Amino acid sequence: MSITQEEFHRLNQALVDLRQENYQIKEKNAVVTAELDRQVEENKKYSDELKRAKSAISRSKKAQEMEMVLVEKSTLEAKMRSMREDFGLEVRCLVEDYSNAAYILMLLYLYLSVLL
Repeated sequence: MSITQEEFHRLNQALVDLRQENYQIKEKNAVVTAELDRQVEENKKYSDELKRAKSAISRSKKAQEMEMVLVEKSTLEAKMRSMREDFGLEVRCLVEDYSNAAYILMLLYLYLSVLL
């Protein structure tokens, strides 16, 4: 079985067209692969930046929480000082009242001892 010259040219042209299409596809593949590599690198860079930003936000939140804790600590210390002062005043008043009561009892004892 043999092919005619016309069939040979037609098959040869189809082969040339397929080779040309294959070459174009390879060129397009190279361009797409290069773009994909670039996008992967860019994505990695943005991912790293996002991690750093999340870390900075976390540190910032921790700093804000620490500031709130310090403010609360300061408030509680002020309340404690005030309570200590109030307690000291109450103790002084009680001691004074006790001293006055003891003095009155002593006077009553002396008075009663003079009367009896």
